Amino acid sequence: VASMAEGDGDGNGSDEFLLAVRNEATEALLVLLYDRIDGGAQRLDLFLLMEGASRCTDFEFGMTPVQYAQILKHSLAKGSGMVGSWGDSGFDLGGDNYYSRDSNSEIKRRLNGLWALVCAECMGLWRVNSNSVSSTKCLEDHPLLLGFNFSQDGNNIVGGSPFGNQGSGLSLRGVSGGGNDSTAKARMEIEALCQKLHQLGGLARDRRYMAFNARRNEHEIDRTPTDNSNNGDTTNASFSADSPEGVALLSLGLLLHLAQGYCPSHEFLGKIGTWGLQSTKLANDECGAIDYIHQVLESIVTDPLTDASPSDGMNLIRQRAKFKIDKICEALTGRGRLRLLMDNSLISMEEDQGFDTDISLLESVGGDAASVVYASIGREILSSTIRAFRKELLSLKWNSASENIGTLVDLCCVLYRHSAPLCDQFWADWDSFCQREEESNEDEVDEDEQSDYSICYLLDACHSLAASTCVELDNGTSRQPILTYLHPLSSFLNMIASLCANASTVQSILSSDFLPEGLITKAMLLCAELAPQVASMNGSSSKSATLEEKTSVTDAKVVLRSISTLAFLGGSWARDWVRQSLAHSMPHLPTGPAMLYKIATFVLPRKHHALEGDCSELTSCALRLLADLLIDASVEWHVEAVNCFTSYPSFGDQSICGFAQFVSGGIHSEITLSAMSILCSLSMQVTRHAFDPKLISGGLVPPQIETIGEGVMVGFEVLSTLYSGGEMSFPLSKIQIASAHIIISSITAMLVGLKPVIYLHEDDAARNTSYSIRNDIIEALTTSTVVGKVIAFLASSPISLNLIKSKSSVKELSQVMDTVSHYRRHNASKNATYGGWSRFVTPKRASQKVREKSTHLSSHLTSDAKKGVGIGVEAYAVSEVALALLLVWYEHAEDITSSDSSQDLHHHSPFNLLLSTTPSPSQQRYANGPNDVTLNLISRFIDVDYALIGGLRSNVAIMSAQVINLCLRNTTIANGFNRDINVGSNTFLAALGGGAHLCEILQSAFHKLLDDKSVTQQLEELLVMTLAVTEMVAISVEFQPYLARGVLMGGENEESWKLIDIMVTSLKNVPALIKSYSDDGLSDERLLILRCKLALGSLQVFSKLWKQCRLTCNQTITSDNAHPCGGATFYLANLDKKGSSVMITNTIAELIRSSLHALMFLEDRRPSGDEISVQTVHYKSLFLDIAARSLDVITIETTARVQAQPNGVTDFVEDFAESALMECWSLILSSCNAATLAAPSWIRSAGNLSNWSVGSFLRVYPSRDTTVDSSWCSFDQALLLVQVISLQDIDFVDSFVECNALHCLAQAELSFCTAWAPFFEVIVANSVTTRPGDEVWMLRSGVLIESILNAIETLSHGILFSESLVTNHVGYQAPLNLQHLVKLCSLLSYSLMAMTSIRLENGEREKYQRVLRMLASVHNSANKLFAITQCNSASVLNKRDGCLIRLKLLNASLLLLSELDNYHPDSSNRDEVYTFSSTRIGLAGLAVTALQSLQNSPEDDQMSDTH
Repeated sequence: VASMAEGDGDGNGSDEFLLAVRNEATEALLVLLYDRIDGGAQRLDLFLLMEGASRCTDFEFGMTPVQYAQILKHSLAKGSGMVGSWGDSGFDLGGDNYYSRDSNSEIKRRLNGLWALVCAECMGLWRVNSNSVSSTKCLEDHPLLLGFNFSQDGNNIVGGSPFGNQGSGLSLRGVSGGGNDSTAKARMEIEALCQKLHQLGGLARDRRYMAFNARRNEHEIDRTPTDNSNNGDTTNASFSADSPEGVALLSLGLLLHLAQGYCPSHEFLGKIGTWGLQSTKLANDECGAIDYIHQVLESIVTDPLTDASPSDGMNLIRQRAKFKIDKICEALTGRGRLRLLMDNSLISMEEDQGFDTDISLLESVGGDAASVVYASIGREILSSTIRAFRKELLSLKWNSASENIGTLVDLCCVLYRHSAPLCDQFWADWDSFCQREEESNEDEVDEDEQSDYSICYLLDACHSLAASTCVELDNGTSRQPILTYLHPLSSFLNMIASLCANASTVQSILSSDFLPEGLITKAMLLCAELAPQVASMNGSSSKSATLEEKTSVTDAKVVLRSISTLAFLGGSWARDWVRQSLAHSMPHLPTGPAMLYKIATFVLPRKHHALEGDCSELTSCALRLLADLLIDASVEWHVEAVNCFTSYPSFGDQSICGFAQFVSGGIHSEITLSAMSILCSLSMQVTRHAFDPKLISGGLVPPQIETIGEGVMVGFEVLSTLYSGGEMSFPLSKIQIASAHIIISSITAMLVGLKPVIYLHEDDAARNTSYSIRNDIIEALTTSTVVGKVIAFLASSPISLNLIKSKSSVKELSQVMDTVSHYRRHNASKNATYGGWSRFVTPKRASQKVREKSTHLSSHLTSDAKKGVGIGVEAYAVSEVALALLLVWYEHAEDITSSDSSQDLHHHSPFNLLLSTTPSPSQQRYANGPNDVTLNLISRFIDVDYALIGGLRSNVAIMSAQVINLCLRNTTIANGFNRDINVGSNTFLAALGGGAHLCEILQSAFHKLLDDKSVTQQLEELLVMTLAVTEMVAISVEFQPYLARGVLMGGENEESWKLIDIMVTSLKNVPALIKSYSDDGLSDERLLILRCKLALGSLQVFSKLWKQCRLTCNQTITSDNAHPCGGATFYLANLDKKGSSVMITNTIAELIRSSLHALMFLEDRRPSGDEISVQTVHYKSLFLDIAARSLDVITIETTARVQAQPNGVTDFVEDFAESALMECWSLILSSCNAATLAAPSWIRSAGNLSNWSVGSFLRVYPSRDTTVDSSWCSFDQALLLVQVISLQDIDFVDSFVECNALHCLAQAELSFCTAWAPFFEVIVANSVTTRPGDEVWMLRSGVLIESILNAIETLSHGILFSESLVTNHVGYQAPLNLQHLVKLCSLLSYSLMAMTSIRLENGEREKYQRVLRMLASVHNSANKLFAITQCNSASVLNKRDGCLIRLKLLNASLLLLSELDNYHPDSSNRDEVYTFSSTRIGLAGLAVTALQSLQNSPEDDQMSDTH
């Protein structure tokens, strides 16, 4: 008590520290009491607790009117303080309210509430509310009633220990043993408690009147301080002081009144029972105990739906899932193909029912231990109140029944708040209650035996009142004011909604007969009728409002919130049920979205008036319910909703967007958040509705898109308010954060939804409108510096905020820790003053390691700041959508510039934004904020721990790497054909910190992926992030080599080989895994996929290093190489010479052999007929990619060795040209027919939708040529479109998955052929220069020539077949990639030249037959390829490739014809004659066609002049 009385601090932070300590200590005491340690608190314990609290100036408990007058005067002078509303917790930075505006005031108010609960729990009301013991047993065991004899005969005191069988008890005083306690002493203590609490209640009453009188001069109110009708409205709290003594007085009064009921004949219990009845009246009527306990519990009992703490980020997690924002973000990460390959099935294909994954998150919040404790104490008070005065409070015969039931329901709703443990227990009690009611008449059951059912009685009474109201409304007799009907319905809906914690409960209630018929319809009609009446107040500036007006608006808010809660918790079924209920209306009232929109527009405040705040909340509730009901709604619902927000005329010719009127309050307004939520829901459905046949036929698509686009532009204006005057105002409240999140999500969803409409829609007007809206959005992003800076800051906010926190907190935290240490040392000698509690106040380890923590504080915070440790989930949710917007922005910028070469890619993309400095928050405390480039801050998200955590942080890590990749790619595209390696090198090198961070991350990621033997989803996330970083390194090798060197070698000026070594190690065990797979000896194929993908990442980097550096790097690492990465390449190339256990060239060659073996194995397993195994197709693509990447390295390595030594050693690839492997090469090349299968699969899937073309589809979802594996399109994003268009038709989606797999295989075959041809060209060249001609078996036998011809013929047939199927489809036609055919034809020509110098084996007739077959094959292939190149020659690249193919094939024909100079076909063999003649004639015709296609062009003249 003495320590708590040390009120004022010394002004050095100790006062705030003591408040925090008291807050934690009070919560600990509350938990101890709730656990009923040692039997609970006794009379003297309670007395000392109240006495101690009264002496502490930080508590309002026991404060005299004189003391309160001083505080009230100071509070009113400042405009804030202890008299006011409970504030919104700000953005949380890891548990502390870092942005608290008045933390001391909030802590003091919280302490008052906690102390009220402490005193209430000391009363032990649960003991007299339980059926588990007999009627007198509960009194005999009650700590506050120990010593009394409750037997039938008298009022004697039981001898012995005053604690009975309870043990020592939890006591603040020393316990003297013995049985000398007397009746007089027990009575004296009870009377002393009663007198003490009566005195404290008087103080609370006086303070309450004082606060009311002080506020009366500022607010015109029509209620008195004794008016306790709260009805869910907390406005009265602003007119009253805190009343913790009132709660204590009410609790003791209930205890004594209930105790009298157990022993009516007990003289003393009768006396104190009467006093208890008077005390409850004083506590409630004059001290406002019920109102205050409602206020306290509302602030500390967690509501999973609305009041989730900022640290758990539940609000934004739910918002992501509700509007399917998480689907877009996950699609942008591109992890879908990997998951499909790992699991051989699509994830989450079925439509979400009730957002079950999100509901599970609510249970973890609803079951919070502290929240359950607080709610349970409040429930004891409520249950005791109902049990003590059930007939007076719940009887419908009283005129005040509606008001009394409403007040109790409001308190009940605050207690349960969707908490799974409490709600489940209630419904179990309700089932028992209903069963008991059916078995016996209620009047025949003793009331005491039903004390467990107090809340059930409340629900039953509330239901009866609502049912009678519905009947009265149906009868239409003697129409009463709206409040008369609305209040009972709102109370029942509120109670039902608060008692639901899962979808099954909601569905059971809505589908049962328990719900009064037409309840929601009638409640919404009443709200609709009330709205015009409220609108009349918007036109006035009155500062007063009647109690009826306030209560009516409050009840309307409750109705809308309750329906919204049921719609969310109940899932799609409940939302559909509510939408059907809203379809019924009165003739003069709108239905559906129009009803909610009209309510919102009517009650939207236009001027300052008495109900401005309430009307704002009602508007927000109406809009929020509309946003919730738009989820998975029908097209008609969406059309009606969009029509509500269509622009309307304003002044002159100007028009205002329908969303604009709701955002005037700014980003901190709940109305803005609700309106933007509607915009987000509509934006998410743009694609779905744009392709709806009904909207297309009605011409409704363009106006719908235009309206939503206007809403997005309004969102830009709201978002820009975060940046003004050159300073960034970071969102401080949960509303601001959620608003920023939903606006950015709307912009992202709109851009994602517009692109398919631009290129795939059949209606010209829809395409043009979408194109215009898209360009306007990109222009706003590009030209608005304010919007750009806001997005850049929010994208990097977790990192930048933690850097700010670490910089500004190191000194402050050191001072705080010094204060703590001083405080503990100062009070070390006072332990004895705490008596038996000293072990709780000063635990043994309380003063240990303080100096050690202070010593390591700075380094620890700096390390955490690099990773964003300590930032709440909400910051990452905002960062996630901001990064998603950057990615989509990049995609559209590339699309714009690809259509118009005059456009500057850097101008349209966020490139310049990312390479500029991130703005810092405007608060003065952040004056030393980070001054880093945005790209640098974003790069710090790339972290192994983030990827392994999964969820938001995993998405942020992956998308950060992709943003950097696109930034590098942007530079490459903008530079065009300029390959100057110094362009932008210093910029990127500085922006990414020299690459040291990325090097460290890659090392950790490779170690983790190689060490773990079991594949989990966390490892899959890590693999996706790792491959994105290796892709970044591969891009940098070619275009940003200094950055690549920094990443590979550990920093700008470092030379560490750890990363290179671990990347080489990643290749070592892959051949063995592949062989085990092909031998059917691999138990975990997921591990094989993971290691193969990781090897592909390493091979991609090595391939780029070999292409850029291997032929030019010098022979020493430290020398000045032509390429910055030359040293790394030289190190890799010489691993063999250093005797490394992992030899790079041999390992890569072994990768090729094992891949060939696996490909042959897959060919044997290929299903017969038309059946296609998607899993087999994926595996074949994977092994072809490994072989292709490996061949790239081996080709250049072989060339380098031959250049170094004319007779260079190439023994590591000698067997590649031998008969065994040549047979494998030939079979694999001849089976490259995926294009033939892919075209029909396209027709079966997306090709039938609106006659889409492949080119247009790929224009919407293009694949990047920088990925580690072969891809056809942006699979994850395309899959979202297919799911939307197909309305989740599984067969349709499976067809698209098969189509994508086959096209990916076709791309893998292309890459393989492109890599294989140069490799064998090198082998042929080396063979004919190092060996006698007759020893080159592959040429002598003609196997190589025939393999090449088979490959060309198969590929040309597939291309011609696929082109013929899809050319009839309208839309954009993509140019063909013919590089693989160019290289194959070049190899064919070169091999034939080499072959003619060697000649074929003897046997002229056999030789001529083989040559003739080769010539016929060349003719067939040339005929098809000439037709293809003639038709598809839109691009310059295609024209050049077409010319090269024709040149090489005609040259090959001449070489083959030269072998037939002395050939004369057998005239008796008509087939031979025909083949020979037709082939020659056909080749001649192709030659003529080639000559005819030649033409002179200005480009050729310019090229000749240049060269």
